[in-house]
Amino acid sequence: MRRAIVSIIVFLSAFAGRNLHAQDKGYDPTVFALESGRGKLAAEYFGVTLADLEKDKNGRYVLTDEQKETIKEHILGDHPCSLQWISWKRFGSVTFTEDTDGRILCRGGQKSDENDDYLTIDGYVTIVSPLHIQITGTIVTKVHHINNGKPVTRKGTYNFTIAGARKYWRMREMNNPSDDCADYVDIYF
Repeated sequence: MRRAIVSIIVFLSAFAGRNLHAQDKGYDPTVFALESGRGKLAAEYFGVTLADLEKDKNGRYVLTDEQKETIKEHILGDHPCSLQWISWKRFGSVTFTEDTDGRILCRGGQKSDENDDYLTIDGYVTIVSPLHIQITGTIVTKVHHINNGKPVTRKGTYNFTIAGARKYWRMREMNNPSDDCADYVDIYF
């Protein structure tokens, strides 16, 4: 038993050290995802591949305005969305539109068929990469068994990323600020 605990501690120490070392070198999760092949599906869908991207002076990939426009063409329109507490079988919907200033707006949500639980998303979108968008605005979740059934409102900038062969962006800031749980807010392409 003691040997197993020591092995776990050694493993966790090495793992934590590796993460710190990666961050010291300017670790970029988008670069990792693209270079490891995890973003192949998303790159194919959005029409922008790793080979198409250039790096800035810090070694991070940068999208040209033309590449952002290509990705934007795929994003605009209606997309299914979900919060796991409500349902992964009956999706809600968000709509990405372009305002008169050329900014992308995301608005919509999901409502439960069984009770008054809901998800709403309302904010402006920044395209960071083929695997990463940011939504700056308000995300509200209301789930009957979380936060005593009261709405949880998040205001700020939230990162939605694609991992592996998934066909959706998942909100990275998933820890619920009002209760001890994780909210999987997903937007499907």
